[in-house]
Amino acid sequence: MHEVGGGYIWCPHTDVNGHERETYTNLTRVAAGDLVFSYADRAIRAIGAVRAPYVDAPKPAYGAAGTNWGADGWLVTIDWKLLTQPFEPLLMFAQLQPLMPERHSPLTSAGKGAMNVYLAGITPQLGQLLIGLISVSNPEVQDEVDDASAMQQVLNANIPATTKKQLVEARKGQGIFRDRVTAIARTCRVSNTSDPRVLVASHIKPWSKSTDEERLDGENGFLLAPHVDKLFDRFLISFEDDGSLITAGPGVDGLMRSWNLDPMLHTAPLRAGQRHYMAYHRGRLAEVAAMGLWQ
Repeated sequence: MHEVGGGYIWCPHTDVNGHERETYTNLTRVAAGDLVFSYADRAIRAIGAVRAPYVDAPKPAYGAAGTNWGADGWLVTIDWKLLTQPFEPLLMFAQLQPLMPERHSPLTSAGKGAMNVYLAGITPQLGQLLIGLISVSNPEVQDEVDDASAMQQVLNANIPATTKKQLVEARKGQGIFRDRVTAIARTCRVSNTSDPRVLVASHIKPWSKSTDEERLDGENGFLLAPHVDKLFDRFLISFEDDGSLITAGPGVDGLMRSWNLDPMLHTAPLRAGQRHYMAYHRGRLAEVAAMGLWQ
């Protein structure tokens, strides 16, 4: 899982015998917005969206792993998301096997991880089936899929390169979007944290669901401490127009108290420009609450 922790995938140009391998060369074929499944120890444990095409790069610090790999290779930057509940393909292999590639499959005919296969290519049909199965216990995965799809649309759009750069930066809470959010409020609405080095510029209406104008709108965001951002991003907390904090259930309340955060907090009223974004956000929280996972 070095790659997930480091935000990349990397492999050498050739194997130890100097031969090219299809599942190595696949790194040169990925495009920004493609989804990658990280399989380790019998389970898919993370899903990531490719941020940019490959670059030539020296081998990262793998420790004892990758000892036999050469020093030069290809690196692809990926925004990884760890799954709350890892997914074991073997348990659903009867559904997955008919869609597995005939050559260079990531799994063997017995449903276990294939040795010497690094990055396998799969069909959209298999990818969609995996997403559906994984989403049963990881509902947030669909947002990752939507985010990757929206990124592809931005990168393929007929708009100026500077605009694309601004939109891509906004996806990570950076650039002009962060500047505009900061101009409205410089502290976390929930924790009062004010150190800009740790604050996250978080969209109220998710980046993937927003128009290009909304993605850059400072009213469509808050500066939040990282742990607060995690709750807000997953629609576990939200706000009424009067600034009252609401949660997705008692489980969230208990978690907040363990972090010395008040689940009954009353913050400053929302600005007029923030309210229609927050109406969308509250709707998503209502969906999460209806699932009853945080009771």
